[in-house]
Amino acid sequence: MEQTGNWADNELNEANFGDERLRKRSISLLESLSNAPTNSIPMACKSWKETNAAYRFCNNRNVTNETILACHKKASIDRIKQQKVVLIAQDTTDINFSEREEIDGMGYLNTEKSQGFFLHPSIATTPNGLCLGIVDFQHWTREKLGVRLKNKKKPIEEKESHCWLKGFDAANQVALSCPDTLIVSIADRGGDIYEVLEKTPSDINKAFWLIRSSINRKISNAKSKNKSEKNNGNDEDDSNELLKIHETVKATNSLCEIEFELPKGKIYKRCRSEQRNDRKNRLVKQEIRACTVELAAPKRSDRKLLPKHINVIHCVEINSPSDDDKIEWFLITSLPIDKVAQIVDIVKWYLRRWQI
Repeated sequence: MEQTGNWADNELNEANFGDERLRKRSISLLESLSNAPTNSIPMACKSWKETNAAYRFCNNRNVTNETILACHKKASIDRIKQQKVVLIAQDTTDINFSEREEIDGMGYLNTEKSQGFFLHPSIATTPNGLCLGIVDFQHWTREKLGVRLKNKKKPIEEKESHCWLKGFDAANQVALSCPDTLIVSIADRGGDIYEVLEKTPSDINKAFWLIRSSINRKISNAKSKNKSEKNNGNDEDDSNELLKIHETVKATNSLCEIEFELPKGKIYKRCRSEQRNDRKNRLVKQEIRACTVELAAPKRSDRKLLPKHINVIHCVEINSPSDDDKIEWFLITSLPIDKVAQIVDIVKWYLRRWQI
């Protein structure tokens, strides 16, 4: 949909670049880019003169992403305040310049021959999919490869995965600014971090979180039956293990079924080295289960974590084309699941994550 100059002017009305000419240029550039969002700058601009002006604008030392996003975020907050429910999806992507000559300031992506940087935006939408704006924007470069195992014992603040916690905190700041709007922070598997799950609703945590589970976490004080039962109750051989959330929710009764259109993409492979095959768009029907559990807190070397109650929703496809194609999710959330209608809404809200 073509945007008007009035919209761009309102969005950047309070931008302060220290020069009114830069503000006017930012509005003109925003109009051009918003009318052709998938095009490059030269393709979006109407002439070579406008293209050169756009690059001069981007290279000006007074033009920073913080300055541009500050006024956009304020306008986004104003739009959010007009909604009853707002979903804030966050995700990480890489900007890949590996095909170009070496560029100063770039870092590694996934291989030694790669170069680029990472972006982690948080985008606000309505439950119907109307985009309201970007409310947080993180970026960083990776200086070393092969440090995942070494980083395991580091505090969360020193890991790349800290971006997910900061993403929730950004959504929570929005919730504090918009007390009449229900704010839900949505994340994929990367967001399954206990420091995020600790942030259950309270006076300081007004945002809720909705995350696709990647870890089959243990349940506090709930044990499975194994060979100790076979030993006729011999306590000396008590090797009971804590139950886990995936098996627990799968053992509950089915609550309902939902249908949705699955967009085309790639079939998920747990092993990163495996090639991901293309996936066609199709209609998916899932069976839904849900339960509440108390998580056993993992150990951290730098802090003590406490057990937390969370809600778990299991969504599994019925009559999938194949086992590889089967759409199965374990969703974890701080949102209430007292009614089936609430659970259905939560699953539908998770589907909005695809917009990011």
